[in-house]
Amino acid sequence: MSSEASSNAIAPPVFDGTNYQVWAVRMEAYLDANDQWEAVENAYEVPPLPDNPTMAQMKNHKEMRQRKSKAKASLFAAVSSSIFTRVMTLKTAKEIWNFLKKEYEGNERVKGMQVLNLIREFEMQRMKESETIKDYSDRLLDIVNKVRLLGTDFSDSRIVQKILVTVPEKFEATISSIENSKDVSSITLAELLNALQAQEQRRLMRQEGSVEGAFQVTSQNNMCKKEKQSNSNNSSNNTTFPPCPHCKKSNHPQKRCWWRPDIKCHKCGQLGHVERVKRDKLDKKAEPGIFIGYSSVSKAYRIYLPQTNKVIVSRDVQFFESDRWSWENDKKLEFQEENADINDTLEFQEQNDDIDEEPVRGTRSLSDIYQRYEFLRERIGVCSSRAKEENVE
Repeated sequence: MSSEASSNAIAPPVFDGTNYQVWAVRMEAYLDANDQWEAVENAYEVPPLPDNPTMAQMKNHKEMRQRKSKAKASLFAAVSSSIFTRVMTLKTAKEIWNFLKKEYEGNERVKGMQVLNLIREFEMQRMKESETIKDYSDRLLDIVNKVRLLGTDFSDSRIVQKILVTVPEKFEATISSIENSKDVSSITLAELLNALQAQEQRRLMRQEGSVEGAFQVTSQNNMCKKEKQSNSNNSSNNTTFPPCPHCKKSNHPQKRCWWRPDIKCHKCGQLGHVERVKRDKLDKKAEPGIFIGYSSVSKAYRIYLPQTNKVIVSRDVQFFESDRWSWENDKKLEFQEENADINDTLEFQEQNDDIDEEPVRGTRSLSDIYQRYEFLRERIGVCSSRAKEENVE
């Protein structure tokens, strides 16, 4: 009684119009478990009871009638509402089963086309590098089971050959050992899958160990670097020097003091100090100069720097056409700004007295250039007048 109640408590599989072959197998097992498949497979008629029936005859008559009614009720409960409206007028369970089989299983031609499509899909399958053996085998078996449900025989040896051909190169060692030790035609699908899964698990274990070892090495290196940095910082912060005789401070050695008498300032050229430069990222880094010509060895400009009394060659030059150089005012730049957007004015100090005012090598003053020009013009005029006199004579 308990087994019958438990079997009746299991809900039948519901058919919604798709995957009829799978539903038919599951439904047949469900009806057989509930002792109702006989009413679907054999459309028997319940004979009437004879006069003065015995208790056994009455019990048998009742069971046959209940079996047919329960089979019909189970089929009604195992279809969706849209399919139920098409089979609700049928009287027996066998009629309902035959109608569903004829309607959704299809004829031999349709089943043949479905088998061809499934076999084509099976042949196109390839295992991905990121895919496991279990996932790939499940994908193949899903297609094979659909082919088998359509009534076509599909052997396991064909699945074994497919797996041997389509697995990635990382399983080549295992496949070679299997081919050398056993006959490929006699290998079962379970043996092949177990061998490939074992190699896959070993590779995963090695990768996990290598990753863990690499992580340990990296963490140890980082800890060593941090210890070295902390030690260097502590040593630099705790280092003390004897008092400097020039500035009386003890945070630097004597040779690095900015105020020692033999040091020379790179800006003013005097001894005894160094300019303290704290340059910001947005500070101006350009130096004003005077354009004196073009370089003969490269595509660049020759610029005279008044503050250092040097001539440099550079391409990074910006010209100010409105500015001019005053030769009479002791090397001082005077600006005539016409652009209202330029608010900053440049102002340069006079040169120190200890710098000799020597002419720049390779340059001439404007007065020399003008005198040379006047001399050449007079010379050309004299030559032209003599040529005219000779022509007249």
